[in-house]
Amino acid sequence: TKAESHEYSSKMAWAEAVIRAKGNRCEVCGWGEARCDVHHVTRRSDGGRNVVSNGRVLCPNCHRVEHEKHKKKDVAQPPPKQKRQAA
Repeated sequence: TKAESHEYSSKMAWAEAVIRAKGNRCEVCGWGEARCDVHHVTRRSDGGRNVVSNGRVLCPNCHRVEHEKHKKKDVAQPPPKQKRQAA
C-alpha cells in the first residue's frame, strides 16, 4: 500500500508508523507490556530504508538479541587478506 511504501525522513516518524501499522507487540515473543522498539529488517548501512515494510516491532530483549546476531555475523567475516611486504 501507499502507507507501507512511504519513506520517512526521521527514524522517530518511521518507528511511529511501524507501531501504528503493526501494533505494539513483539513480533518474536508476543510481549507488549510497555513500548516496544522498532528494528530495521535491512540495516540502513546496508541500504535499508525507513519504510514500514522494513520495520519489525520487537521488545527490548528480542531487539538486543537481534543486534547480537548481527555482531556475530560481522565478526565471523574474515578480514580481507593483505599482501605481505618483503623485509
